[in-house]
Amino acid sequence: MARNPAPIPPMARNCRYLGLATNTRITAIPIMIMQKLGFVPEAQNDMIFSIICEEMGLAGAFLVILLFGLLIWRLMVIATHVKELFGAFLAAGVMGHIMIQVILNIAVVTNTIPNTGITLPFISYGGTSVVFLLAEIGLILNVSRHMKKEH
Repeated sequence: MARNPAPIPPMARNCRYLGLATNTRITAIPIMIMQKLGFVPEAQNDMIFSIICEEMGLAGAFLVILLFGLLIWRLMVIATHVKELFGAFLAAGVMGHIMIQVILNIAVVTNTIPNTGITLPFISYGGTSVVFLLAEIGLILNVSRHMKKEH
């Protein structure tokens, strides 16, 4: 028999970062998820990082940030080692675009800045955002084929 979750104080009902504070587990066992029940507006879009933090805990949040850091680092390596100047600028632009989107989304979820409507790349629900991000990554994969050979 599952125990009842702790009652939510009235002032915290509309907090977008409630999922960051309610999870005390380190494991990734989704038990008693409360944020998806309507406490957070647009939980599948703008506030998906809060849901990830609540479902997967601190380890899941660090894993998501680590994966985005790895992607941004790899885009920087591609931008610095490509032969053509246009390819370098293209890779740097995509890197900046993804980096700004990640920083803004996490800042909104942690209530550092007001809600901007910026999605978390590749994770948030939304057709147009994902289509353009995938097109950008496809362009960068083509650019990475023409990197300088290091001996």
